[in-house]
Amino acid sequence: MVELVVAMTILVSVAGIMGLSLVTSNKLTRQSRETRIASLELSRVMEDVIARQQADIQDDFEVDVPIPQQSALSGLSITPTYPGFVADSDLLPIVLVANWTAFDGSQRSLQLICAKGP
Repeated sequence: MVELVVAMTILVSVAGIMGLSLVTSNKLTRQSRETRIASLELSRVMEDVIARQQADIQDDFEVDVPIPQQSALSGLSITPTYPGFVADSDLLPIVLVANWTAFDGSQRSLQLICAKGP
């Protein structure tokens, strides 16, 4: 009888650990999928930004004004900044920041940094 109780205790413990591992794995997979989608959106927008003439970029994509998106991510917002930009410089630093609400309700963000030359 004691052996049966010990065996059942071990079985229940292992089943609980396996269940927790499955839930954690599912959560990580979903976070990874959301991060991949945000990364793809950032890349797409950055390609659009750097395809423009350098003189037009700041007019077409204003600082801290969200760029309109159609995305599978809840509340995805991509905003540009140009840190350290000097008016007479040939190099325009571009930082795009993606913010979204993750499946678990937490706020997530991701950055893509690039520089545009003449």
